[in-house]
Amino acid sequence: MSKRLVFLERTIAEGSKDPFAHYCLAQEYRTLGRAEDAIRTFSGVRNTFPKYLASYLMAAQLFEELGRREESAEWCREGIVQAQAARDTHTIGELEALLARVSGP
Repeated sequence: MSKRLVFLERTIAEGSKDPFAHYCLAQEYRTLGRAEDAIRTFSGVRNTFPKYLASYLMAAQLFEELGRREESAEWCREGIVQAQAARDTHTIGELEALLARVSGP
């Protein structure tokens, strides 16, 4: 088992309120091929820390990799709304590019 995974799971179990720790756990699950755990964790980040913009792109990319284009598009649209509120043009651009890709033919 990954030492990073053990550390992150323990950090979250101990009640970490740091969105980066939760995001890192989702990414670690993704890296380990545990897609459903990653999705569940990204969803938790979105629900608890909706302004944490990186989670929208990474979750949307994961859904794209899994061939779940509509869910990818949904995450992109939600992320664009949050990025617009934050005036984060870089993130808006990344999410719009992915949205165009998953919404196309």
